[in-house]
Amino acid sequence: MRQGGARIGIRQMRSSDLQSVLPLAREASCRPRLDVEWLRYHTVDDSTCPPDLRLVAQRDQEVVGFCFGCLRGGRGVIKLFGVAAPHRRAGIASALFEEMESRFRKHGISEVTVGGVAPNYFCPGVPVHNTAAVSFLLQQGYETDRKTRVDMVVDLQAADLSTADAERELEAAGILLRRASEDEIEGVAAFAQQHFSREWAVEVEASRRFHPPPLFVASKQGRYIAFAAYDVTGECRFGPTGTQPRYRRRGIGSTLLKKCLQSMRARGDESDTLSDRTVIDTQSIKTAEIGWVGPIDYYARVVGARINRAYWIFHKTLNKVS
Repeated sequence: MRQGGARIGIRQMRSSDLQSVLPLAREASCRPRLDVEWLRYHTVDDSTCPPDLRLVAQRDQEVVGFCFGCLRGGRGVIKLFGVAAPHRRAGIASALFEEMESRFRKHGISEVTVGGVAPNYFCPGVPVHNTAAVSFLLQQGYETDRKTRVDMVVDLQAADLSTADAERELEAAGILLRRASEDEIEGVAAFAQQHFSREWAVEVEASRRFHPPPLFVASKQGRYIAFAAYDVTGECRFGPTGTQPRYRRRGIGSTLLKKCLQSMRARGDESDTLSDRTVIDTQSIKTAEIGWVGPIDYYARVVGARINRAYWIFHKTLNKVS
């Protein structure tokens, strides 16, 4: 295809393209803190995202669009897509989707989802406020039930994150809360898989990429009974978290939540960083996100969180090519 006399080509993304794709991915995912290592983690390092499903659109020598697909549970998933603003409405997104759907068919895929599928997702779905993306998907034959997933935001300076009293009460009951060590990650992941889901276990395992691990646990008599992680689904982003049912309603989950938020607020003291990158700019960290929220009223009550972003999921059944 051509745009303004220049040819637009669709090809597989190379590792060398990550830096060029980064600003487009930041805009599409509403993640201004996304960096090259996070982009690599979600694409090149994702075993469900094979090279032939990582596409870019190139105009001359410039990357002007992208579309990332993956294979999950017999479905094709488009994790993220975007086109640079000056090049929109020129058919680039349509060409990327046409090529992606063709490649899904070659993988034997007939059902495609556009949006977040845990683990290792960029965001829970397509941001509802992104009118252009929503309109484009509808025009491409994708459907949505309009069930909304939401993120919430916490003001780290205004929220009451004190935990001393709660920790004393829990300790009196034999329940200890602490940051997990690197040696404990495997055990906490096993706990998450046993009591919650494989997806959460994978996200707990992702805490290996950080030092110290962005992972807190509650234990009783040496056994894990709850956990809470942050940063594993995105910088300054809380979750996943879970408490065994028999130990709920004791304040364990809320205390673990606050300890995670305390750590985000106090960044720089112990250099919470990815092992292969620089310390996060502490001046820019005034808020934290709670991703893909279930109990909205709980987070609003405990830390004053408010809804800041809403998402829809889209689906399409691909026609067979005769």
